[in-house]
Amino acid sequence: MVNKDNNHVEKNSEISKIQISENNIIRNNVEDKKFDEAVLKDEKQDKQQDEKLKPNENNNRKFTEIKTEDVGHFNGTINDKKMGNDAVQEDAIQTRTKENLNNQSQTNNHIKTKVTVKRATTDFENIKTVNKSETPNKNIIGTSRAYKKLTDKDIIKLRKLLAKHDLYHPVVTKSVREMTEDSSLEALDYSDNYTFQTLIFQPEPLTTKEVLDSKTIPFQIHSYLTGANSGDVYKINLQLDPIIANHVKKITVNPSGRSSSVELVRLANKEGKATNIWQVNFIRASGGLFGGAEILSQYTAENGKIELDDTVRNILEKMEDHSDKLNYLIYVKDSQENKKIKTSETSGYFLTPSETLINSIVSSNSDAANSAFKGSSGAIQFDSDIGEFGGITVDQQILKNGTFNYGGPLIDSGLNKQWRYHYQIDSKLVPYIGSIELHSYDFYGVSGFDKTYYPKNKVADLAIDKDGRGSITSSNLNDLIVFHNALPETVGIRLVIKYNQSPNNTLTRNAEYDENGNLISNTTKVKEDFAFYGYLTDKNGGMIKNTFGSSTYYIQDLDIDGLTDNFEFHKSHTDPFNQDTDGDRKNDGDKVLRYGLLH
Repeated sequence: MVNKDNNHVEKNSEISKIQISENNIIRNNVEDKKFDEAVLKDEKQDKQQDEKLKPNENNNRKFTEIKTEDVGHFNGTINDKKMGNDAVQEDAIQTRTKENLNNQSQTNNHIKTKVTVKRATTDFENIKTVNKSETPNKNIIGTSRAYKKLTDKDIIKLRKLLAKHDLYHPVVTKSVREMTEDSSLEALDYSDNYTFQTLIFQPEPLTTKEVLDSKTIPFQIHSYLTGANSGDVYKINLQLDPIIANHVKKITVNPSGRSSSVELVRLANKEGKATNIWQVNFIRASGGLFGGAEILSQYTAENGKIELDDTVRNILEKMEDHSDKLNYLIYVKDSQENKKIKTSETSGYFLTPSETLINSIVSSNSDAANSAFKGSSGAIQFDSDIGEFGGITVDQQILKNGTFNYGGPLIDSGLNKQWRYHYQIDSKLVPYIGSIELHSYDFYGVSGFDKTYYPKNKVADLAIDKDGRGSITSSNLNDLIVFHNALPETVGIRLVIKYNQSPNNTLTRNAEYDENGNLISNTTKVKEDFAFYGYLTDKNGGMIKNTFGSSTYYIQDLDIDGLTDNFEFHKSHTDPFNQDTDGDRKNDGDKVLRYGLLH
């Protein structure tokens, strides 16, 4: 049994409690009024579009009734008999508590559009500068690196430069389908807009005869918001593996609560080359998928279709390497700030017949367990504050289907407890791993998941075999995983992986160097991805439906300087689009990795 401080599991009642009361209507300032007016305006337009599409749709809608006994952090009852779904959500927004409203005033990009740059000293202040006469050997990959501290002015200048790199635009279709000409990732900085929490792209497995013989891949997109948003600033970007993208004719999906579909638009880069990214607005009133005020519950865009020019079977059979993962990535982009919203990003890969190990896992026979969740996915992000060399957080999210309650160790409730969590780390990454930890990953009410790495949140050390697989359980799984019992909040599971050497070595491991020990740029990899997955099983070893979630760790070096884009964004603060950020005719990678300097 793994013990854990109760403070890591129990909900903070002050954070997770939202009181819905007329006495709590807050209108503190002009910005708050403008925000609420924008939400109401968008939702009004949304309802008008609903009425045009289906005049009697309001009579047939299924509304969610949230009661005090079902959801612990609601005080009162929202009755769907008195108002429509959008009106229910608008009423909830209008009666937010002062604490929630003030939090949004500080962090929501619609309320305050001024870009604030945090002082980036974490990575540099406590690091000693290296002696210039001591030139590290390029072959020594297990040594700590030193960096020159950047000034606030340097950071602000670099952030402004990176914000201008908006490389993607809607594509003008030249034919029924186009080959992907640019499959690079958007190298974007992160935005901490906490209102966008869970966003999951859930395609059907490409394993059944029905899907394999079809020219369509069905999918859903799930969302969970903790605060309201409006306008057309927020975009959902869906990036598909080039093997799939090269055969796509059209992608459509029905917005949440709608019976008609919208089409995603393919993006092109600045040179007009077709990318493997498709885009649609997030806000439904702006032609997107989800209502701006549909918060604190699960919503799904249904009937998604990726229409192809060939059958799925034929496309898979033409793959040169059937073990390759067919990856996907989805996230919300703030097009005004040109940033990726950190909490919205999830990734994964299509399940194909080649995934024999996963496809052979027996399913749980518990109806209670199999009906508890809607979908799962993961997000992997580099964090320079983890360990000596930095590390990655692997965050799996399992979206509930209502208000699931795992309960205590003595109550089974037909769930076939005790459950076990299984995880798989890409075997190619194993040589670069120093240690793996399981962390408590809590969902703090309206604030949602906190993506920050906190060493104190560790609950267990994890072991893996040579293939990167492992599992863990406890007599009371609540000691390891925060299930947010009896609440609608998404279940979060965090793995923290600490590197035992520079993460840049993953791309330069087969690179060549000149006689002076400097990197030869065209010998290093530009891009590589690593696959992860996790899932829950019951006491009989049966996998619980919709808990399997895969994720992909993308490592990319667009300027081929030996530094990954994430490393340049978050650690060295160099320009990921420029090999020589400061223009001194020296490669950024050589300066950082070989000499431990930025100039």
